[in-house]
Amino acid sequence: MALLNQYVEAGGNAIEVHSVSVNPTSLATLAEVDISVTVTGVVTTDIVTAMMSNDLEAGLIWKNAYVSAANTVIVTVANISAGTIDGAACTGYLTIIKNNVVTD
Repeated sequence: MALLNQYVEAGGNAIEVHSVSVNPTSLATLAEVDISVTVTGVVTTDIVTAMMSNDLEAGLIWKNAYVSAANTVIVTVANISAGTIDGAACTGYLTIIKNNVVTD
């Protein structure tokens, strides 16, 4: 995991872009797998989006991403093809919106 960019908006929320490497397991048709990725500083109130580079095999998609615990993001990779795919290691990008939560 590498922090590529960080932006701070007027309200104090920071937006970070991280590169991450994943290696999906062999997935049968319509199967999916959750992959745990360490992202230092992420907390459960942060918002995550996932983008994949072009090196993901045809038929595999990054379906979802969420913060499961402090410093941990889960990325869900799904096989939407008609056959089994053994994904190779690839690089993706996580955009983290550091949600500056204010409570009364």
